[in-house]
Amino acid sequence: MRIVAAITRPGSEKVGEDLGTLAGIPPLGVPVRSDARQTLEENETDIVAVAVSTYLDQVMYDIYATVVRAGANVITLAEEMLYPFPTAGPRAEQLDELARRHGVTAPCPGSRYRADTEATRDTDHARHRHHVARLGSGRPRTRPDRVRADEAYASRKNRAYLRRRGIRAAINEWL
Repeated sequence: MRIVAAITRPGSEKVGEDLGTLAGIPPLGVPVRSDARQTLEENETDIVAVAVSTYLDQVMYDIYATVVRAGANVITLAEEMLYPFPTAGPRAEQLDELARRHGVTAPCPGSRYRADTEATRDTDHARHRHHVARLGSGRPRTRPDRVRADEAYASRKNRAYLRRRGIRAAINEWL
């Protein structure tokens, strides 16, 4: 794998710096730039790693769409992008459709259930490998008839709430 470009937000003090130097390694000869479209047009890019924000808002959609339109695949650290449909359904569907039209991948699964099935598939082995034997019957479950409360319950409002719920609390009267 060869790093061909690094892009940051416009106005960043990192523009013009070498990516290697910023990463704390020897210089790579890859200057950090701020114009994503121009950078992607000038470099033959297969994969773009996006590490900007977690949520698929309009700003992030525009970033992903710019990469997809340039013909590059998108990978990201954004955990929401594993399954963005509950919070950004229409935008996620638009991004998925755009990626399919350009023949690349974006971090939106094409099927709404793909993330669930992959998570199940990837973690199912753990369910079958671990077994914890129960040591005895354990302590019987009991419901307390009195609650010893601390200072957090010392207000009249909290005491009234506890009494409405039928809890006879031993609460110090501080007033």
